[in-house]
Amino acid sequence: MPSVAALEVAVDGGRLATSNGDGSRRSRLVAVGGTPGAGATELAIGLTAALRVRREHAVLVDADEVVPSIAQRLGLPIEPNLRSAIESVEYGMGDVDESIVRAAREIEVLTGLPNVGAWSQVRPSGVLDVVEALGRIWPCVVVNFGSRLEDVGRGGRSRYGISRAIVSEASDVIGVAPATPVGVTRGLGWVAEVRALNPTAPVHLAINRAPRDAFRRAEIEQEIRRTFEPESLLLVPHDPRVEAAAWSGTLVASGPYAKAVTELAARVVPIAPTGARTHRSAARRRGRTPVVAQ
Repeated sequence: MPSVAALEVAVDGGRLATSNGDGSRRSRLVAVGGTPGAGATELAIGLTAALRVRREHAVLVDADEVVPSIAQRLGLPIEPNLRSAIESVEYGMGDVDESIVRAAREIEVLTGLPNVGAWSQVRPSGVLDVVEALGRIWPCVVVNFGSRLEDVGRGGRSRYGISRAIVSEASDVIGVAPATPVGVTRGLGWVAEVRALNPTAPVHLAINRAPRDAFRRAEIEQEIRRTFEPESLLLVPHDPRVEAAAWSGTLVASGPYAKAVTELAARVVPIAPTGARTHRSAARRRGRTPVVAQ
């Protein structure tokens, strides 16, 4: 495993840029991932919701080819989904925004692959085409990607190629790891894999279910900064509202977790002047609104 400390990089802006046609706007691709079971999916949902509260226009995409779970988490139908969006972009089968559904009547979502085996039917470049098309409509595209980033080939196609492609093109990467010694160690190894794929994007770390004890929190932060200096580091507290929301298929209610994610949103997507935040999606300009999941 490569040493994170040995990876000297320059922090730069986004690599995947789209515009309104006159080059006046750049779309931000925020990639959210982390170690297995760390809570990256929940954080991606919460981040999108926090941006929505701020009246930022963002869309959430499930690009996890290992455990696509945003549809199940939010109680959304499995169709339309990522594959539907790829068909609309590559084959002109409708408009890409027709694949977007609205979850909890608040956030707009492109759900993931209908099953794990569907990864072999999708090319990473097709997923990037969808992200680019969405970037022409939404100023911020939040993408939840898989926890595996190894270059593992199978039948001429990389098993984790979708996640690798998303990381490679991200303007910002958010990594989620659990607040345990093993979790932090694995998280730092994950950062090394991210840096190998994208040496320029700012990496923000969210350490999930962090202890309240100040000494242990300081230990976690010291261990991380001893090896790697993230663009920002946030210790996300345990909050029973997260589990309650998962059972009910709703967004996490206001509390310590939502407050921490709101703080992360401000760090990753700085608040823009009011005029710059005024935006209407192409769907609304054409008189359509995304499907609302009941």
